[in-house]
Amino acid sequence: MAPDLGIIREPKCLVETGPDGKLAVNGSVVEELKSIEGHVVVVSIAGPYRTGKSFLMNKLHGQNKGFTLGSTVQSQTKGIWIWVREHPRQKDNYLVLLDTEGLGDVEKGDENHDNQILCLAILLASAFVYNVMGVIGNDAIQKLHFITELAKHIQVRSGDCGENRSGSKGNDSDFDFYFPDFVYAIRDFTLELEINGREVTSDEYLEHTLTMKTGDRPEVKNFNKIRSCIRKYFRHRKCFTFIPPVAGKCRRLDEVSDDQLLPDFRQEAEAFVNYIYGQTPVKKITGRKLTGRMFASLVEAYTEQIRTGTPYVENAVDAMARLENSNAKQEAAELYYGLMLDSLKMPVLEDADFSRCHSVCLAKAIDLFLSKALFDQNQVYQRQMNEEIEKQYKELVNMNETYCRERCQEALNELYEPIRKKLTDGKYTISGGFGLYKNDMTKLEDTYRQNLGRLATKMHHVLLEFLHSRRTEEDAILRSDEMVTAKERERELERQKAVEMEQRKNEAERQAELQQQMLEQQKLAHDQNIARLETKMREDAAAAEKHYEETMDKRLTEMQRLLSEGFERDADAMKAQIAALQNQLSQQRNQSRPRGGCTIL
Repeated sequence: MAPDLGIIREPKCLVETGPDGKLAVNGSVVEELKSIEGHVVVVSIAGPYRTGKSFLMNKLHGQNKGFTLGSTVQSQTKGIWIWVREHPRQKDNYLVLLDTEGLGDVEKGDENHDNQILCLAILLASAFVYNVMGVIGNDAIQKLHFITELAKHIQVRSGDCGENRSGSKGNDSDFDFYFPDFVYAIRDFTLELEINGREVTSDEYLEHTLTMKTGDRPEVKNFNKIRSCIRKYFRHRKCFTFIPPVAGKCRRLDEVSDDQLLPDFRQEAEAFVNYIYGQTPVKKITGRKLTGRMFASLVEAYTEQIRTGTPYVENAVDAMARLENSNAKQEAAELYYGLMLDSLKMPVLEDADFSRCHSVCLAKAIDLFLSKALFDQNQVYQRQMNEEIEKQYKELVNMNETYCRERCQEALNELYEPIRKKLTDGKYTISGGFGLYKNDMTKLEDTYRQNLGRLATKMHHVLLEFLHSRRTEEDAILRSDEMVTAKERERELERQKAVEMEQRKNEAERQAELQQQMLEQQKLAHDQNIARLETKMREDAAAAEKHYEETMDKRLTEMQRLLSEGFERDADAMKAQIAALQNQLSQQRNQSRPRGGCTIL
C-alpha cells in the first residue's frame, strides 16, 4: 500500500466542545476518516492534564512534534485530537491516534465534560492508555476512580429487558465485551518494583495492586470498588513505568532531542511503542474488523448519543451497521451497473452472452457487498441489493432490446423505401403486380438477413412484425392483380397464414430454448453465489466465535482469581455471565448458515 499522506497528515480536532457546551464532531475530519479503506488500529490516551500524554502519542507517530505538548499548568489539548499514519508493522492497516484534553483542568472545572471525553476515548479505542504521574500503589489506583463512574455514563443497550450481543442482561457486566485493552502508563516513576522483597515486572505489580480485600467495612468496599471495575471492564491489562525523561527539571519534551533523554527513559519509551505496534489489535466489534469509514460512523454515533444523553453501545453499533450496509448495498449495485456497461458492447446478439456477463458482474457485486456488510443476519440489505440489481438488469436488457429493435427497424425501413416508392407510383397495380411485389419483398428479407446477420436472427420477431404490418397492402395488391384467379388468391392467403404460423412457432421454440439456457446459467450462478454467502457467513461466525471464546476465557480466569481471593459470591455471578455467553455462542453457531429466506439472483 503506497503511503497516503493526504489522510490527516497532521493533528486535527476530531471532537470539540461546541458553543452550547456540548461535544460536536468536526465534519471535515470525519470525511477524511471515511476515505480510509484499510482497517484501523485505534489508540487513545487520557489522564490528568500536564502529565506528558501528547509526548507518548507523538512517539507512536514517529515524531517529536505533532500533538501539542504543555509545560505550564494549563491544559493544552482541548477535546479529542486525531492523527493518522500508515501502520508501521501491519500492512494495509492504519494507526489512528486519539489525544484527549487533560482531566481535572481547574479552568474548565466540569467533571461531566471529563467523563464524556473519557467515555469516547474508551469506546472508540483498540487500546486505551491512561497516563498518570506517581507510583504504582493505592494512590495510583485511586486516580482511576473515574472507571467506577462508567456504568453511569455508558449503557450497553437501551431499555432494561432483553439480552445483549454477549448474552447477558446486565449493564456493566458486558463492558469487557466491547471495551479496549487497558494500558497504564506511570510517569516519573523512581521506586523499585518489589513484592515482599522479590523483584517483579510492572505488569505483576499492577496485578498485585488490583488484589481485593475481604470484609464488609466501608473502607474495604471503597478499596475494592475501583479494583473490581478495572478487572471486570478491562480483561487485558498492561503497565509501563517511565523514569523522569531528563535529569533535573524538564520544561518542554518536544524541545529535547532524543540524545538528551536519559537512556533508561528512551528504553522504556521504545518498549511502550513496540508494545503498541506489535500487540494492539485492529479495532473490532464482535470480532469484525473496522475500516476508517466504519470507525467514522462510530465516532458520529457515540458523539451524538453523548450530546443527547447516554451512549448506548449496541445502538451505536446498529447505527454504524445500518449506514455501512446501506453504503455496501449502493456500492455493490453501482459496481454491477458499471461492470455491465463496460463489459457489454451493444448490441449484444446472444441472450446467453448477456446472461453470462450478468452472472460474472453479479458475483463481483456480491463479493463487494459481503466484504463490507455488517451483521446483516437476515440478509435484509442483501435482498435490497438484489432487488436493485434486478431492476438494473431488466433496464439493461430493455436497453439492449430497444437498441437492437431500432437497428432492425432502421434497416427494414431503408430496404423498404424502394418498394414504398413503387407502391406510390402504382408499379404493383398492374397485371402481374403481385408477383413483382412478392419478388421485391423476398429480396428485402434476403438482403436484411445478409446485412444484419446474427442481429437479424436474434430479432427475428421484428421482421415478423414488419411483414405482418404489410399484410394489408399485400392483400390489396393480390386482389387487384388480374392475372391471379380467385382460387389462386385463396390458396395464396392460406399459404401466407401457414408460413406466418410456422415462423411464429419456430420463433417461440427458439426463445424457449434460449430461456432454458439462461435458466441453467442462472442456476449455476445462483449456486456459486450461495456458496459465496455461506463462506462469508462462516468467516463472520468464526470471527464472532473467537471473540466470544476469548471473552469467556478471560472471564473464566477472573472467576478463578475471585475464588482464590475468597469472593465466592462474585465468582458465582461471573459463572452466570460465562453461562450466558456460552448460550449466546450456541445461538451464534446456529445462525452461521443462510436461511431459506436468503435471496440471490
